[in-house]
Amino acid sequence: MCRLMGFVAAEQCSAAEALGPKALEEFIDLSRLHRDGWGYALSAEPDDLDVYRSPVAARVDEQVASLHEKRARAGIVHLRWASLGLPVREENSHPFVAHPDGPVAFAHNGSVRDHAEIVPLLDEEQRALRRGDTDSELYFLLFLQSLTRHPDVGDALRATVEAIRAFAPVASLNAVLLTDREFCVVHSHTGMPMPIEDLEESCGTLAEVPPAHLEHYFDLSWSERDGVVAVAHTGLTGDWETLSPDSLLRVRREDLKVTMCAL
Repeated sequence: MCRLMGFVAAEQCSAAEALGPKALEEFIDLSRLHRDGWGYALSAEPDDLDVYRSPVAARVDEQVASLHEKRARAGIVHLRWASLGLPVREENSHPFVAHPDGPVAFAHNGSVRDHAEIVPLLDEEQRALRRGDTDSELYFLLFLQSLTRHPDVGDALRATVEAIRAFAPVASLNAVLLTDREFCVVHSHTGMPMPIEDLEESCGTLAEVPPAHLEHYFDLSWSERDGVVAVAHTGLTGDWETLSPDSLLRVRREDLKVTMCAL
């Protein structure tokens, strides 16, 4: 289970400008809980993608502060909280990246408890790309395979979600996806119970749990202002609107045209 944010902008900007300095500070502070690694993907131009990942907590890694000011036209920031007993190592940090016909970055929030069921769905080419142990990477590899059969990114995401839902009807499949043409957000966590016991165990007491974690842990919100479309988890400072359940948000990088539809 993790925290994620992402943005796409008309002009190059920093993550601090895209999210707002206070909201970004609040987001990174969540690595007190989501402390099992972090990742940044920044795209200055559609064909460019710089990725930085680490298995340590974002709030204690000096590299993170410099990335907050690095300018780009799109980006993803991810904080990992290892679940399902999966190891803490760099290969398990998000975002995951591939270059099928251009750079693609992907980050996931949630868990698929029966994720071993994804492996038989993958062909040999996708299995060979696996580098870590996570359900999230398998989710990404299944999307890449779906993309070969459904050239439209939205269709590929829907096919991927449907395939996982077939054996895991209760799972959080929240994800952000960045390609050279689009920024997409999957908001799908129907039926997922709030991880209250895990939060209490990790924080020591429910009083120390960060804002919105007990009531809206899996909810994603978005904003559109000053030539920037951003998405993040609930509980951050700013004017945010919660995405509809089981929805897909698509933003065309060329002109920031926003499309929302059901999964």
